Amino acid sequence: MSVAFEPPANNLQFYYTPTTRLSLPYTTDNNLALKPYNKDVYSMLPALQALSYAVVGLALGGFLFGLIAGGKLIGVEMMMVVQVAYIGLISIDKL
Repeated sequence: MSVAFEPPANNLQFYYTPTTRLSLPYTTDNNLALKPYNKDVYSMLPALQALSYAVVGLALGGFLFGLIAGGKLIGVEMMMVVQVAYIGLISIDKL
């Protein structure tokens, strides 16, 4: 598969930019083939987006509740739990 960038001819900002073609490999660094997912996986995107927004909303709600309830550190600790979990998930190479 290859991707091509052809700069517009009527734009002076790209006047000296040559046409660029980049060929993309069909394998990754860990020797796994690049395969598209089924349509079912892509159809789950709205549900997963709604779920992630709900988790963020609950975390922020808990943070605000912890700040209002009097124990100022409880709200901060609740947000740190969500942030540490997020950082832990994005550091995983393979799920």
